[in-house]
Amino acid sequence: MPPNRKARRAAARRAPGGDGARLALWILLGIIILAFAAARLRPRGRAPRQAPASAPSASAPAAADRTARPAPARPASPAAPAPTPTRPPEPGFRCAIIIDDVGYSKAALQAFLDLDLPLNFAVLPQLALSKWAAQTAAGAGHTVMLHLPMEPEDPSQIRFMGPGGVLTEMPDDEIEARVIEDLESLGAPAGLNNHMGSKATADARVMKAVMRVLKDRGLFFVDSLTTGRSAAAETAREAGVPVGARDVFLDTDVDGQQGIRERILALIEQAEREGSAIGIGHARPGTARALGAAKDEFARRGVRLVSAGDLVVASE
Repeated sequence: MPPNRKARRAAARRAPGGDGARLALWILLGIIILAFAAARLRPRGRAPRQAPASAPSASAPAAADRTARPAPARPASPAAPAPTPTRPPEPGFRCAIIIDDVGYSKAALQAFLDLDLPLNFAVLPQLALSKWAAQTAAGAGHTVMLHLPMEPEDPSQIRFMGPGGVLTEMPDDEIEARVIEDLESLGAPAGLNNHMGSKATADARVMKAVMRVLKDRGLFFVDSLTTGRSAAAETAREAGVPVGARDVFLDTDVDGQQGIRERILALIEQAEREGSAIGIGHARPGTARALGAAKDEFARRGVRLVSAGDLVVASE
């Protein structure tokens, strides 16, 4: 080796700090390489971990569910119609007048229709004019009832019952069939009252059979009260049938015009005392004339004539 090259190497080894500088350079270079490698290996964009949400309770949905999944909008329901106000009963006193024994004569019925009073017509069944009378009275706006023939206490009077009657010797099913037949022979009466019947209405078994038919058909019963031992009211209440009872008989076979007028006035006075009253008259010319003469008296004393169905008492 030439002397000058050897001399330079020797001088470099003897120069202070030469080896240390090179070592520091290598260390710095190594640190830079390691830092670069660490940066390349680090994961990018990873979201920090969150604590798992607690499960919602069975009784209340999680708030996140209520926010993320809102309930679909429900179409608005149409507004409910305003309830119809119940009409209060009209003030004043009320009377129901029932005209019995309708069905024998057209002229007798027409005499009462001509009065232009709201009356109740109790039509006997299975007579030649029974259906005509029921249809005519109903067509004129009056309440029609079946005037059911029922056995009287006096056996000699049974022959005056007429067809379609109920006897105490009949079994229950025959009584029910007879009442149904009589009702249907008139069309669609609103209720019934008894024709005669002092024996039959006192027999609870007979009356229970009658009431079963009325209950099934939604009809009412008005007791003519031909006996003080009538079982009609009790059996009607047991069966759930609306029931009423006669307060005044307006006529008898021997009553003249003055006697009928006095009984009409007694009916009005009963209504004034009790608030309402039921009167029963018969399809006779004298009764029609007396009612016509008393027509203004009802108006003067503030007594309204109504359907018998308005005065019966509902049975629970």
